[in-house]
Amino acid sequence: MPDYEVEIGACDNGVGLTSADDRSYISLRSTGYALPAAVRRRLMTSAARGRNGLTRMLEQFGIAPWRWEIDKRVAGTELVGGVRTVRVETGVDVDRVLRETETLAGLLTSLGLTRATSLPPRISSFARRILVRSVAAAKGATWIGLSDRVMRRAGLTIRFAIAKADRARLGGISVATVNASLRVTEVGRPQRIAAPRPLGSFADFALGVDALDDARQP
Repeated sequence: MPDYEVEIGACDNGVGLTSADDRSYISLRSTGYALPAAVRRRLMTSAARGRNGLTRMLEQFGIAPWRWEIDKRVAGTELVGGVRTVRVETGVDVDRVLRETETLAGLLTSLGLTRATSLPPRISSFARRILVRSVAAAKGATWIGLSDRVMRRAGLTIRFAIAKADRARLGGISVATVNASLRVTEVGRPQRIAAPRPLGSFADFALGVDALDDARQP
């Protein structure tokens, strides 16, 4: 597992995940909490699919643009953060994207965050089939460093137009747009990642998430 710090946010509150010195932590506001061993194992199992530090970190959350991309074509070169990259425009395998959101949904559910953010704990196969047949447009792009072949940026946009016959099955949704983007910076620069301080118990984190959920309720 690589050392990393990422922020995922929840209800406008800073929620971060940290991996440092072979342990994993979650932070809520200014306090950190050591993750239970079962959650750490979940992260490590997902991370094992990656081939390097960057892809292992992304795989923990089911983020894998290299598996979603179809119909690739080179669309020229661009500077991204001062680095010369090749821009690759792609189609998107929407079924694959929806399947891999299960990794992220499972992690958020194990942390109690789906409840606090109103996100579904999973996308059922039934809902996934409806969404896939409702895709109106799906496109993506990836920017790869010319000199080192490291991904510097990736993004996708998916637009759904739900048929009237299917809307009730998806909570009344008629249209939806998903935008996702990833930017990689400071490649090759030494980073110092440390465990968050102060540290509290994971039980206290669960109480904090419950408070977020209560605050969200009308």
